Amino acid sequence: MFQVIISRSWLYGFIEGDGSFSLNRSILQPEFTISLTESQLPLLINIKKYLENNLGFDSYSIYKLNSSSIINIIKSKAIKNSKPMVSLKIINIHVLTNYLIPFLNKYD
Repeated sequence: MFQVIISRSWLYGFIEGDGSFSLNRSILQPEFTISLTESQLPLLINIKKYLENNLGFDSYSIYKLNSSSIINIIKSKAIKNSKPMVSLKIINIHVLTNYLIPFLNKYD
């Protein structure tokens, strides 16, 4: 298996291709998602670690992130002929507006 070295520019391009922002209409909650096949789980784990280390969180915020589902990796079963999927989700509006979006806006 190969190792991907995650950099800001690599992640920005990856998000452009595979990331999405959406609104969970049942609870009116914005969310950011990257969905990949289950075989790519190690990549999502590395992206999660990169985000936690590079979005500018203080040590208390890192503690809260590690003990909550604010940035979470979710596994889902295969449906019919598809492959099992994994998704990295950020569901906290504070993290989205104060950390992730400003991180991404540095490229505009």
